[in-house]
Amino acid sequence: MIQIISLHAMAWCKPCQQFAPVMEAIRKEEKYNVFNFRVYDIDTDEGFEICEKYHVRSVPTTLITEEDGEEIYKIVGATSKANVEQILDSVLKQDKERQKENKTDNNAKEE
Repeated sequence: MIQIISLHAMAWCKPCQQFAPVMEAIRKEEKYNVFNFRVYDIDTDEGFEICEKYHVRSVPTTLITEEDGEEIYKIVGATSKANVEQILDSVLKQDKERQKENKTDNNAKEE
């Protein structure tokens, strides 16, 4: 399952406060239910560790990763809902194509 990791600092980051409703609206959209959404405050130990792992230097940052943590895409800064949707739609399309290829490969191996 593809993960969306949202990193922010809601206590002091104005762009984070402005971007939070965008991500909340996207999280509620049915077509994006295939993603595992995780939200972290960078001012916590867990958030700090994730920032270090993915070399996050500013917030808000939204990471799109494979289930194993491999980074697929990184959105740095606040952006529009339409832009985030365009990125997520592209990620979904690529994931479906990859799954289709894997299925074709597995069928070929069985024959």
